[in-house]
Amino acid sequence: MDNRKFSSTICVKNGTKRHRIECSPAEIYGGQKGLFRIRHNRKWIDTDGKKVFMNAEKIGKFICSLLENKEVTSGKPNIPKNTRCSIIIWEKDNPVQLCAMTGSEPILDYNGEWQIYVIAYGYQGFYPCKDLIIKGHNHAK
Repeated sequence: MDNRKFSSTICVKNGTKRHRIECSPAEIYGGQKGLFRIRHNRKWIDTDGKKVFMNAEKIGKFICSLLENKEVTSGKPNIPKNTRCSIIIWEKDNPVQLCAMTGSEPILDYNGEWQIYVIAYGYQGFYPCKDLIIKGHNHAK
């Protein structure tokens, strides 16, 4: 049974690209009151097959990302904890590539970008998933 009910529809145009955002109350889908399930261009925003619920602030940031011509945040990257990788850091205006290992699974930051905690010699912290250099498919145990 289809129980869709949209409380609002937002249309955004950036240049020649049009976006339709539909907001549905989260309670209909098992979410908390005050949150919304979002459809973007007739597709539900889900992560790894799980329903995603957003508050008004996250919906606003999502809309701003469309206006800024940023790539729409995709689902959670498949980068498990303990994945061998490399990162680039800057020392004295020179790029340095460090061998590293992920210390967490990816998390979505407040700007809508996926970050992952990495551990390298001389560096520990969150690093953008899109800039991570994955070393094959070998994972430490």
